[in-house]
Amino acid sequence: IEDNFITPETDEELPELVARGVEFYLQQKLRGDALVFLPGEREIRDTADMLNGRNYPGVEILQLYGRLSNADQQKVFHPGKLRRIILSTNVAETSLTIPNIRCCIDSGLARVKRYNPRSRIEELQLEMISQASARQRRGRCGRTGPGLCIHLYAESDLERAMPHTDPEIRRVSLSGVILQMAALKLPRIDKFPFLNPPNPAAVREGLRTLYDLQALERSGEPTQLGHRLAKLPLDPHMGAMLISAEKRGCLPEMLVTTAFLSIRDPRERPMEKEQAAADFHRSLDDKSSDFFGILNIWNYLWNNHAFDSNRLLRNVCKSGYFNFIRIREWRNLVMDLAETMEFKPEIKDLKLPHQERFHGAVLSGIPRNIGTFDKENRVYRSTGGRKFFLFPGSALSRKKPAPEWVMSFAIVETSKIFARINAEIKPELLEEVAPHLCTRTYDQAFYDANSGFVRAREKVICDGLLIHGARRVDYAKHNPAEAREIFIREGLLSGELRLPGSWVEKFNEMKEDLELLEIKIRHPESVYDPESAAKHFLSVLPPEIHSLKTLKKLCSTHPYPFAPEAEQIMQEQYNRLVPENFPDWLFFGNVHFQLNYIFDPGADNDGITMYVPEDQMNMLPEWALDYQVPGFLPELVEVLLRGLPREERRKISVQECTAEFIDARNSGRILKEQPLYEALAEFLFRHAGIDIDPEFFEGVHRPEHLRMKLAVMDNERRILAIHREMPERTGMGSQLSSSVPGVRRHVTSESTVWPRKEPLPESLPLKDDEEKFLYPALRTGKNGISTQVFLKENEARLRHSDGLVWLFRYHHKQQIDYITRRWKFSDGMKLSWFIRDTGKRAVNDLTDAAILESFGVDPWSIRSAEQYAAACSRAEQELGETALGLEKKLHEIYKLAAECEKLISRAGNDELDEHYELLFAPGFLRRRELWSDYKRYLKGLKLRSERAVTAPGRDLEKSEKIATLLERLRIENGIADINDDADLHDLWTLSEECRLAVFAPEVPLKMRNPLSKIPR
Repeated sequence: IEDNFITPETDEELPELVARGVEFYLQQKLRGDALVFLPGEREIRDTADMLNGRNYPGVEILQLYGRLSNADQQKVFHPGKLRRIILSTNVAETSLTIPNIRCCIDSGLARVKRYNPRSRIEELQLEMISQASARQRRGRCGRTGPGLCIHLYAESDLERAMPHTDPEIRRVSLSGVILQMAALKLPRIDKFPFLNPPNPAAVREGLRTLYDLQALERSGEPTQLGHRLAKLPLDPHMGAMLISAEKRGCLPEMLVTTAFLSIRDPRERPMEKEQAAADFHRSLDDKSSDFFGILNIWNYLWNNHAFDSNRLLRNVCKSGYFNFIRIREWRNLVMDLAETMEFKPEIKDLKLPHQERFHGAVLSGIPRNIGTFDKENRVYRSTGGRKFFLFPGSALSRKKPAPEWVMSFAIVETSKIFARINAEIKPELLEEVAPHLCTRTYDQAFYDANSGFVRAREKVICDGLLIHGARRVDYAKHNPAEAREIFIREGLLSGELRLPGSWVEKFNEMKEDLELLEIKIRHPESVYDPESAAKHFLSVLPPEIHSLKTLKKLCSTHPYPFAPEAEQIMQEQYNRLVPENFPDWLFFGNVHFQLNYIFDPGADNDGITMYVPEDQMNMLPEWALDYQVPGFLPELVEVLLRGLPREERRKISVQECTAEFIDARNSGRILKEQPLYEALAEFLFRHAGIDIDPEFFEGVHRPEHLRMKLAVMDNERRILAIHREMPERTGMGSQLSSSVPGVRRHVTSESTVWPRKEPLPESLPLKDDEEKFLYPALRTGKNGISTQVFLKENEARLRHSDGLVWLFRYHHKQQIDYITRRWKFSDGMKLSWFIRDTGKRAVNDLTDAAILESFGVDPWSIRSAEQYAAACSRAEQELGETALGLEKKLHEIYKLAAECEKLISRAGNDELDEHYELLFAPGFLRRRELWSDYKRYLKGLKLRSERAVTAPGRDLEKSEKIATLLERLRIENGIADINDDADLHDLWTLSEECRLAVFAPEVPLKMRNPLSKIPR
């Protein structure tokens, strides 16, 4: 009953359909076994589980598929007493004759291996079998006798099936066929008269594969590599692996690997020991490469002497769960391939090769079988937009985290698209192995100052897969013309290139000067024309100049000055600028001070800042910040003139008046040392009859950039303070720093003897200004005396006297102690003068005065060691007598002071009290005027006090004549000590002479017309 068709319900699951077919077979009570055709191993296992679960009496369920162990496969050929249900794939369709079969149960499905040329994926999909296959399966029932065939599909489905199964040439990759035909000089595959011509898409894919392997020319002729691949009894992919491994020095390992990949997997999993087999096979895996796992299997077999004899091989295969036949086939194929590759040494235990070399050899045969892990979708993306998962049996599928890049021997589609036999790689390996498959694009080109080359971002893409996305490369190797222009514009024109002594430095200096000039004139990017500079260099530099290296070579071999002239790279409207009007330094005396120009409108530091070392502050005149620089002065003067009251401003033309003022100052008609406000007020009065107070200009608003700032620095050039007006006092007085030119040779370190051999000059002409002088003098320090140089003579004299006293005290301590013990003060003197001053201080001040007096000469005239020795010798003899004379004078002065104090108390005049307090302020004993002029001062004070008692109004009128002077003295005295500040001391002596001239003209004066010397 061969043609008996039975069609069950087709909407049920396949195992259930098979079970129904099996039950029908059992009902027939045939004396024989049933052969069930199922599409694959998974379906066999599921069906076997269902049938075993039903416990059919007297029935044995057997399985038959390729991966089954040899022992389990042999069971189907030995019938027993029980009826057998044999669940098989299509391996039993034509290849086997199984005894005692009386029933065939056909599922109508098969898992057919097809190669998809578009996706380049081998597919093992379930398909409806062809009509020829259905007849063939049905015919299996009649080999040993008649029987029954149960079709688990409708007869109408069979009628719609293909008449015949597709031939293999239409289901596999054609790369090997094409290569062999080309090597044999047969016609092209698309013109060869096949009975069943291959699919054109498959032909195109085969050609593409050979192009990828560089085995075939575009003309269709095999390359040298192609001829060699054609001689190998292997697929071109694995042949390319062997040839590459030979070059990389890992041929033995690759022979073992390619032989393994050419046979069916020899690893078995017996049903009764499936977990044990899986665990043992997993122990031979390599975590980063399934290819290394293959080598581990070989080493396991070799180390256990499996290849010594067939008996040992069987035992090792049994204990290691390997298929004996396939392992033997593997060994034989390795030997055959070694002979083909002319590799004579015996392949024994193999050490794992260098990963990069070995995987590079593998990748050379499968260059497009790489993938990168998509973390978001948890899938690998491969070339051509393919997506795949790692096969669960792969060692890499268990690796955490998932490898970022993998290489796969085969990508097969079953339930999903799986990659089988994988290895973790670096994407750069593909560039090394198959650079012809990589497409490179370049963007973000820029000049890299660190390396001196033009760099660009290189993107490497292989068939839509980004191999590298942000590599920096030398752009000149890929686009030298564009790299040259970028180098010139971003490198050479940036000013960062430094080649000392070359024309490059000349250009950098020129460019920096022009850019600084832009800041100075407060018009950034208006003077320097980078486009003109770029055009100049593009036209004159040789075409090979595209990096610092090539530029250095040019400068060493061709010293020709390629730099342009300044006029060539300046914008035309600024060619007439005078850079000297915007100097980098200002000179005062013979010292220069650095200027810094900043263009930052609205900021506090906008404009010009002058940097002055703290120890050179005394070199600056009071008007140092007034005039700015010549380039800013016209704008400053114009701003001040526009700030005049409207009535006064109408009398002048601001622009003409500004030009006349600048011309008058440049020609010398206006003193350059005169403060700006005073000079401008005098100019307006002389030229326009405008009488304006100079202080008026202080209230005129002017932009921040027209206010020069003063940055005071310490010795390490750290900024201590920034002033917008000249500070009134400096901590050093007029002492000059040794860094001032011409001063160092007159400055000595501290010493306890006369500090220098040469005589100390009384004055030095100031360099570049013969009308000004510097004054060397002694100065007292912490550990001795030194020689210093001062700008002001009065301060130099004061410090010189102090130095002489210190030196005498240091060498005559016993004599000084004797003198200090002899001083005697009356009780009234102590209560009146020294109540706020310790007796010790008064004694020291009197002793210092006695020392200076006993020298017998003006202390300022003592300028050498010899002169000091002579004065010191005289002081040693006369100090005691001089001290007695000063003590007597002091008592006389006290008597006059007491009389004045009584009269002042009667007058009730606060100014008189203030005058008396100033005369006898703490430390007054240090004033040399005490012995020469105090009697005159007290006589004048006495006369004024008497007149103030009788005519207080008249005294008040006279006071107004010197009110300004006294107010200034009051302010200055609140800042400094009269005895320590030479200028304040001079101001005080002037005030005393002015008091005598106003309130007691009958007392003789030491200076002529002192009232005319009162400062404004």
